[in-house]
Amino acid sequence: MTAIAALITGALAMYTLLHHKQVFAWMQKVRRKDQANAELDKPDQWLSDLYTAQCRLARKPCQADDFEDIPQTNNMIKGVVDHTETIRADLSRVVKRVEEYLPPPCPDPDPDPP
Repeated sequence: MTAIAALITGALAMYTLLHHKQVFAWMQKVRRKDQANAELDKPDQWLSDLYTAQCRLARKPCQADDFEDIPQTNNMIKGVVDHTETIRADLSRVVKRVEEYLPPPCPDPDPDPP
């Protein structure tokens, strides 16, 4: 009788361990998905802000000063490209097109004028 009780207890313990192993695997999968989604939140917001700014500028005559934020936003997107594998190609294309759109930066002033 003791042997049967020990076998039943052992079987229940094994079943419990297997169940917990499956639960932990599922939790890790959910955690990885949540981290990936969190990784996409900020670039998505930045792209939305850039789009909103461009739409605002497209509706009115604008001056060169109105475009000051675009290089900064482009630099933020460029800094995020390496950390977002899922949309890396799309963000790289955005950065490339913004750089083509913006005028080249002014050269640094000569520190020792002649």
